[in-house]
Amino acid sequence: MGTMKRGLLATVASSLVLLTIAAVPAFCQLKDASDRPYKPVTAEMYNNPAPTEWYQYRRTNDGAGFSPLKQITPANAKSLEPIWSFSTGLTKGHEVVPVYHDGILFIVASYDVVFALDARSGKFLWRYDRDIPDKALSVVCCDVVNKGGVLYGDNFIYGTIDAHLVALNAKTGAVVWDTKVTDYSEGTTITNAPVVVHDKIITGMTGGEFGARGFLMAINAEDGKIAWKTFTIPAPGEPGNDTWGASAEVADKDTWKHSGGTTWTNGYYDEKNDIFWQPTGNPGPWAAYVRPGANAGSSSLIGFDGKDGHIVGMYQTVIHDMWDYDNISQPFAVDFMKDGKEVHATFETHKDGFTYVIDRDPKHFGPYGGKDWENVPAIYVKPFMDGITWTKGNLDEKMHPLYDPAKDSTTPNLVDVCPSFLGGTNYLVPSYDKATKTAYISGNYWCETIKGTPIQPWAPFKAYVYAEFTCT
Repeated sequence: MGTMKRGLLATVASSLVLLTIAAVPAFCQLKDASDRPYKPVTAEMYNNPAPTEWYQYRRTNDGAGFSPLKQITPANAKSLEPIWSFSTGLTKGHEVVPVYHDGILFIVASYDVVFALDARSGKFLWRYDRDIPDKALSVVCCDVVNKGGVLYGDNFIYGTIDAHLVALNAKTGAVVWDTKVTDYSEGTTITNAPVVVHDKIITGMTGGEFGARGFLMAINAEDGKIAWKTFTIPAPGEPGNDTWGASAEVADKDTWKHSGGTTWTNGYYDEKNDIFWQPTGNPGPWAAYVRPGANAGSSSLIGFDGKDGHIVGMYQTVIHDMWDYDNISQPFAVDFMKDGKEVHATFETHKDGFTYVIDRDPKHFGPYGGKDWENVPAIYVKPFMDGITWTKGNLDEKMHPLYDPAKDSTTPNLVDVCPSFLGGTNYLVPSYDKATKTAYISGNYWCETIKGTPIQPWAPFKAYVYAEFTCT
C-alpha cells in the first residue's frame, strides 16, 4: 500500500497507557463495561458533559479541550503508576485523542483501525478494520493517521481516508451506516475528528496538497444521510471569488476549483449564537504565483450557521498565503472584560507565529455578500513567539500582519522565512482553563527556505504543491 508522507509532524507511539494514583485502587474494582448495557449519548449531554466524560475531540462544544478533574495534581503526579497498557500492533502514525463514555475508551489508530477498550482494565472489547483502497492511500497527507471520532446515541462515528463517514455500534463495533462524503479521486480524504451540532455530525476534510477544494459537511446522525455541504472557497458569484486570480502560466484560469482551504482540523460550536467556527487550511497550490489575490476562504476562520451550514462570517488570518501557513491550531471560545465591556471572542494561535482573538458576536459582524467577504472583526493580533521574519509585525486596518516583500516566495529565488510550514504552532491540541483564563499551547521554532516551481495542470492522484522547500 502506498502513501505520501511529508514526515513532518510528531508521531505518537502505537500503544495506550493508563496511569492512576497508586492510592486509589477502587478504579479497577468497578464493573466491566462489557457486562452491562451502554448508555446512549444525547445532544443534551454535550451541552453539559459530566466531568469524567469526553465525548468528542475537544470535550466541550466551546473547544476548550480542558479536563475539570482535580484528583491528579502537580503535587501527586510523581505518584502516578501504570495499571494497564494496550498496543495497537500498528506502526504508522497515531494522532488520536481517545473519546470516553460509560467506561469505554474508543481510539482510532493508523489505517483507520478502531479499537474499543474497557477503560478500567484495558480489556479489548472490539476492533473494526477498514479496507482502504490503495488509490485513496496515495492522496492522504501526511501519514495514514486519524484524529479520532465522536460519540452520539448508541454509536461511535468517525471519518476515513477513503472519504467516508462511518457509524459503528459502540457496544459491538458493527457498522450502523456508512456514508460516502465525496470521491477521493478529487484529492479529498478525512483524517480529522467529527463534531456534533444539533442532531448532525459535522465533518471536515483534507487534501490541500492534492488540489482539493475545501468544504464542511453535515450528516444526519440517525441515518447517515447528507444534510448540507458548504464550500470554504467561493465559486463565481459568491463573496470573495474575485480574490482568486490566475497567472499567465496557468491553463485553467478557475484557480478556485483546486484551491485548498481545507477543513482538516477541528472547529468549535458557539451554542448561544448557533454558529460553528471552522479554521481552514492553506491555499493551493503552494506556488503562490499561480493564484494572485487574497485567496478568500483559505487560511481563515469561517463561521457556519449551525442549522443549514451557510456562511455567516469570515476573518482571514493570512492574506495570500505563500508559506503553507494553514490556520489549523484548534480555536476555542473565550469571554473576558475589556474597557468595562464583556467580550465574546474566538482565541487561536497560528502557524504564522501570531495569536488571534476574533470577535464572535454577530452584532459586530459587517454584511457578508458581494465584495464584503471578510466581515468579522479582529480584537487583537499579537505574536506569541520570537524570531518571526515573514512579517515585520505591522498590521493593516483589519489587523492582518503585512508580509515583508523580501519574503515573497513567488520570485524565482529561494527565500528564508520564519516560522516554517510546521509553525509557529500546528494541529497539536491547545487547552484553555476558563477558571484562570489561561491558554496552554505548543510551539515549533523552525524556519524554512521556499520558492514556487513551474506548475503543471491538476490531475487526479497527483500532488498539487509545486514548491521547493527545506526546514532549517
